[in-house]
Amino acid sequence: METLSNDFFKSTITQFIKEFHPDLALKGKDYIENEINLRSSQAYESFEESRKDGLDVNSSLEIAFEVLKQGLLFSKYQHVKSLMISYFFDYLELQSEEDQNNFILNITIKASDVFERYVSSDVFHHSDKMDLEVIRIIQSSIR
Repeated sequence: METLSNDFFKSTITQFIKEFHPDLALKGKDYIENEINLRSSQAYESFEESRKDGLDVNSSLEIAFEVLKQGLLFSKYQHVKSLMISYFFDYLELQSEEDQNNFILNITIKASDVFERYVSSDVFHHSDKMDLEVIRIIQSSIR
C-alpha cells in the first residue's frame, strides 16, 4: 500500500496559502502554523483512511486535497490580481513584482468588506457588482 507522509500535505498547503491566500499571514505566525498543522494532519488522516478503505492513490489524494483546501477554494487575493491584470495591466507593468504583490495584498485587505458581502463559501458565483466595487477601490488607491 502506497503512503505519503504528513510533510507532503504540510508542504502542499503551505505553498497553496502562500500563493492564493497571502492575506492569511496577517492573522499571525501562530495562526498560520496552527492552520497548516491542522489541515495537513486532517488531509493525511483522510488519505490513510481512504487507502485502508481500498481506494486507489489518485482517488485518495483527491479526497485529501478536498479536506486540505476546504474553505480556501475562493481566493480574494487571486480575484483582485485577476481584476488588476484585466483592467489595470499598464499600472502593474510599471511595478516590481514585490510592489505588485504588496499592492494586490493591500487592495485585498481594503476590499474585505466587499468580499464579505458577496462571498459566503467556496462555491463562488461571479458578481459584476462585487467586481465594480473592488475596481473602485483599486482606482482610488492608484490615484
